Amino acid sequence: MSSLTESLTVAEAIVQRRSTQEFSDRAIDREILTRLVELTLEAPSSYNLQPWRIVLVSDNERRQALHKAAFGQPQILEAPTTFVFATTQQWRDDLPKVVQAAVARDAWPEAYGEQLLLNVPKAQEYLESSGKLREYNIKDAMIAASFLTLAAQSFGLTSCFMNGWREDLVNEAIGAPADTSIAVIVPVGYAKESGEHPGRFPLSHCVRENGWETPFDSAPSQD
Repeated sequence: MSSLTESLTVAEAIVQRRSTQEFSDRAIDREILTRLVELTLEAPSSYNLQPWRIVLVSDNERRQALHKAAFGQPQILEAPTTFVFATTQQWRDDLPKVVQAAVARDAWPEAYGEQLLLNVPKAQEYLESSGKLREYNIKDAMIAASFLTLAAQSFGLTSCFMNGWREDLVNEAIGAPADTSIAVIVPVGYAKESGEHPGRFPLSHCVRENGWETPFDSAPSQD
């Protein structure tokens, strides 16, 4: 019997997901782990360049090194697998491959692909020269990380976004080049116990509509 059984809808996974502070020692089935990777890679990115590189850390030596790089946060040692979302600036090599694949799949018209080959380098070089390409790549990687956490939740797994580390030590722990940028670290596994919902601000506190001064109101307009 396959272990690939999704028990939640997307909406349920969003509502039920909690950041896990304590993981059990239960391993993740390889079939599920593979499916998590596949679903993570379905995330969108600018020009579909997919600038992320994701390193799965599970062996003890690298877990210990990553644990040290993340200031001793225990989730890395507890979770069976930690996803490290890194980014590269290899767009020059990747762009022709992305366009070729999309055109071959009839996802993009050939003329559109040719337009991207002409215009994307200009946009990317501008971002490089202005020091903003790293930021854009990290945004894309964070979108992919969000896909991971919801996919994990749908299979009964839990996760924890971690945002405290020394980037140089993370790169060393995963064997990445020194100029690799780290977007986020996400331990994934089974929680020791389910966390309660801590609450969220009301819609009107965080959301505006048609301008900063107008709080969002879920009630239909009476106009």
